[in-house]
Amino acid sequence: MSINWGEGQTWSIKQAFSPSKALHTCRQLYGLYFFLGGCFKLAIGLLWSDTLKAMFVERLADLPQDSMGSAYLTHFAIPWAFLIAYVLTLGELLVGFLFMKNTAVKFGALVAIFITVNIGLGGFFSWILMGFILFPFLLLKYPTHDSLQNPIQTDKVTQGVHDD
Repeated sequence: MSINWGEGQTWSIKQAFSPSKALHTCRQLYGLYFFLGGCFKLAIGLLWSDTLKAMFVERLADLPQDSMGSAYLTHFAIPWAFLIAYVLTLGELLVGFLFMKNTAVKFGALVAIFITVNIGLGGFFSWILMGFILFPFLLLKYPTHDSLQNPIQTDKVTQGVHDD
Protein backbone atom coordinates (compact mmCIF):
# COMPACT_ATOMS: atom_id res chain seq x y z
CA MET A 1 0.00 0.00 0.00
CA SER A 2 1.35 3.42 -0.92
CA ILE A 3 0.15 6.98 -0.86
CA ASN A 4 0.96 9.41 -3.67
CA TRP A 5 1.71 12.92 -2.40
CA GLY A 6 2.00 14.51 -5.77
CA GLU A 7 4.48 14.48 -8.57
CA GLY A 8 7.21 11.97 -7.83
CA GLN A 9 6.56 11.61 -4.09
CA THR A 10 5.25 8.33 -2.79
CA TRP A 11 5.09 7.04 0.77
CA SER A 12 4.58 3.40 1.64
CA ILE A 13 3.79 1.55 4.85
CA LYS A 14 6.94 -0.54 4.43
CA GLN A 15 9.06 2.60 4.51
CA ALA A 16 7.28 3.97 7.58
CA PHE A 17 8.05 0.93 9.73
CA SER A 18 11.38 -0.14 8.30
CA PRO A 19 14.40 -0.65 10.57
CA SER A 20 16.38 1.93 8.60
CA LYS A 21 13.64 4.53 9.16
CA ALA A 22 13.57 3.71 12.88
CA LEU A 23 17.37 4.03 13.07
CA HIS A 24 17.19 7.31 11.16
CA THR A 25 14.55 8.71 13.53
CA CYS A 26 16.44 7.58 16.65
CA ARG A 27 19.66 9.09 15.32
CA GLN A 28 17.86 12.38 14.64
CA LEU A 29 16.45 12.47 18.19
CA TYR A 30 19.81 11.52 19.70
CA GLY A 31 21.49 14.25 17.68
CA LEU A 32 18.86 16.79 18.70
CA TYR A 33 19.37 15.88 22.37
CA PHE A 34 23.13 16.36 22.08
CA PHE A 35 22.78 19.59 20.11
CA LEU A 36 20.35 21.07 22.65
CA GLY A 37 22.69 19.96 25.46
CA GLY A 38 25.52 21.89 23.81
CA CYS A 39 23.26 24.94 23.35
CA PHE A 40 22.28 24.79 27.03
CA LYS A 41 25.94 24.69 28.03
CA LEU A 42 26.55 27.78 25.91
CA ALA A 43 23.52 29.50 27.46
CA ILE A 44 24.76 28.95 31.03
CA GLY A 45 28.22 30.24 30.09
CA LEU A 46 30.12 27.01 30.57
CA LEU A 47 32.91 28.12 28.21
CA TRP A 48 33.74 31.40 29.91
CA SER A 49 33.10 30.73 33.59
CA ASP A 50 34.06 28.34 36.38
CA THR A 51 30.60 26.74 36.35
CA LEU A 52 31.85 23.29 35.34
CA LYS A 53 34.65 23.37 37.92
CA ALA A 54 32.09 24.23 40.61
CA MET A 55 29.89 21.35 39.43
CA PHE A 56 32.86 18.97 39.66
CA VAL A 57 33.79 20.15 43.17
CA GLU A 58 30.17 19.77 44.30
CA ARG A 59 30.01 16.25 42.86
CA LEU A 60 33.35 15.35 44.45
CA ALA A 61 31.89 16.08 47.90
CA ASP A 62 29.14 13.50 47.26
CA LEU A 63 31.46 10.68 46.16
CA PRO A 64 33.39 8.27 48.38
CA GLN A 65 37.07 9.24 48.55
CA ASP A 66 38.26 5.83 47.33
CA SER A 67 35.98 5.70 44.26
CA MET A 68 37.08 5.88 40.65
CA GLY A 69 34.90 8.96 40.12
CA SER A 70 36.65 10.75 42.96
CA ALA A 71 40.08 9.97 41.52
CA TYR A 72 38.94 11.02 38.02
CA LEU A 73 37.58 14.33 39.30
CA THR A 74 40.55 15.05 41.57
CA HIS A 75 43.36 14.20 39.16
CA PHE A 76 41.85 15.05 35.79
CA ALA A 77 38.50 16.83 35.63
CA ILE A 78 38.95 19.59 38.22
CA PRO A 79 42.45 20.65 37.10
CA TRP A 80 41.37 20.61 33.44
CA ALA A 81 37.79 21.87 33.88
CA PHE A 82 38.20 24.74 31.41
CA LEU A 83 39.44 22.43 28.64
CA ILE A 84 36.79 19.84 29.47
CA ALA A 85 34.09 22.52 29.18
CA TYR A 86 35.21 23.23 25.62
CA VAL A 87 35.49 19.57 24.64
CA LEU A 88 32.11 18.77 26.18
CA THR A 89 30.22 21.72 24.72
CA LEU A 90 31.75 21.71 21.25
CA GLY A 91 31.65 17.91 21.14
CA GLU A 92 27.92 17.87 21.92
CA LEU A 93 27.24 20.51 19.27
CA LEU A 94 29.33 18.56 16.75
CA VAL A 95 27.64 15.22 17.47
CA GLY A 96 24.23 16.82 17.24
CA PHE A 97 25.03 18.51 13.94
CA LEU A 98 26.59 15.39 12.40
CA PHE A 99 23.72 13.13 13.41
CA MET A 100 20.99 15.50 12.29
CA LYS A 101 22.71 16.12 8.93
CA ASN A 102 23.65 12.44 8.44
CA THR A 103 27.28 13.37 7.87
CA ALA A 104 30.26 11.47 9.28
CA VAL A 105 27.93 9.46 11.53
CA LYS A 106 30.61 6.98 12.59
CA PHE A 107 32.94 9.78 13.69
CA GLY A 108 30.06 11.40 15.54
CA ALA A 109 29.28 8.08 17.22
CA LEU A 110 32.88 7.79 18.45
CA VAL A 111 32.77 11.34 19.84
CA ALA A 112 29.41 10.61 21.52
CA ILE A 113 30.84 7.47 23.15
CA PHE A 114 33.90 9.40 24.35
CA ILE A 115 31.81 12.21 25.85
CA THR A 116 29.29 9.92 27.51
CA VAL A 117 31.88 7.57 29.00
CA ASN A 118 33.76 10.53 30.46
CA ILE A 119 30.56 11.89 31.99
CA GLY A 120 30.02 8.50 33.62
CA LEU A 121 33.62 8.30 34.84
CA GLY A 122 33.29 11.71 36.42
CA GLY A 123 30.82 10.35 38.93
CA PHE A 124 27.73 11.46 37.02
CA PHE A 125 26.74 7.89 36.12
CA SER A 126 23.11 6.92 35.93
CA TRP A 127 21.55 3.92 34.19
CA ILE A 128 20.15 6.09 31.41
CA LEU A 129 23.74 6.69 30.31
CA MET A 130 23.89 3.05 29.22
CA GLY A 131 21.45 3.82 26.41
CA PHE A 132 23.45 6.88 25.44
CA ILE A 133 26.59 4.74 25.30
CA LEU A 134 25.05 1.72 23.53
CA PHE A 135 23.16 3.60 20.78
CA PRO A 136 26.33 4.99 19.14
CA PHE A 137 27.72 1.43 19.08
CA LEU A 138 24.62 0.49 17.09
CA LEU A 139 25.44 3.29 14.65
CA LEU A 140 29.01 2.01 14.37
CA LYS A 141 27.82 -1.52 13.66
CA TYR A 142 25.33 -0.70 10.92
CA PRO A 143 26.60 1.27 7.94
CA THR A 144 25.01 4.55 7.09
CA HIS A 145 23.33 4.38 3.72
CA ASP A 146 22.57 7.32 1.46
CA SER A 147 18.92 6.29 1.69
CA LEU A 148 18.92 7.27 5.37
CA GLN A 149 19.50 10.90 4.47
CA ASN A 150 16.05 11.04 2.88
CA PRO A 151 14.23 7.96 4.13
CA ILE A 152 11.21 8.53 1.89
CA GLN A 153 12.79 7.63 -1.42
CA THR A 154 11.02 7.47 -4.73
CA ASP A 155 11.96 5.15 -7.51
CA LYS A 156 10.30 3.45 -10.43
CA VAL A 157 8.86 0.67 -8.27
CA THR A 158 7.15 2.95 -5.73
CA GLN A 159 5.86 5.28 -8.43
CA GLY A 160 4.33 2.44 -10.40
CA VAL A 161 6.42 3.23 -13.49
CA HIS A 162 7.60 0.18 -15.34
CA ASP A 163 10.02 -0.11 -18.21
CA ASP A 164 8.32 -1.89 -21.08
